[in-house]
Amino acid sequence: MCGGPGAAYLYARQDIIPDFKPRMTGWFSDAHPFDFRFGDVEYAADAHRFMGGSPSVPALHAARAGYEIIREVGVAAIREKSLRQTSLLMALADEQGLKVNTPRAPHRRGNTVCLDFEGSEDACQRLIAQGFVVDWRPNGGIRISPHFYNSDGECRSIMDAIRELRASGTLEKTLAGPRAH
Repeated sequence: MCGGPGAAYLYARQDIIPDFKPRMTGWFSDAHPFDFRFGDVEYAADAHRFMGGSPSVPALHAARAGYEIIREVGVAAIREKSLRQTSLLMALADEQGLKVNTPRAPHRRGNTVCLDFEGSEDACQRLIAQGFVVDWRPNGGIRISPHFYNSDGECRSIMDAIRELRASGTLEKTLAGPRAH
């Protein structure tokens, strides 16, 4: 939502809320948050059980501009572009013979494409040093997440950079690399 850490929302279907117990809780997770009790949490009966502590008011305020932009651009247009760009990234990855750890079916994927190959962890660090905003996860690889403000040229650019890094023969291969699933 373009708002930074702490600006997030969770939809919880009312009828299944009692089935879930959060691993992390804060004082708002409790049924009686203003009792400030110690010990076991008595989970709130509603979606508050998934809340942490005090809301991050600065992050929520900063996110407001993001909400306004998203409203102006339109969620449908953002999703359409996301599907096009994630398809582009996967096609470019296929051309390089990279392992794609992202669902191919459009209805099963978000805006993140995970690519893995020998030396991907090292490549991720080098991409970051070049100014790309990516991250890496074990069993996933490099995570590339184009958003509505990214161009197709930027998608091609990161894939060209990955091709160059792999062709250099200098990637550290003792790091995690691809794994069998």
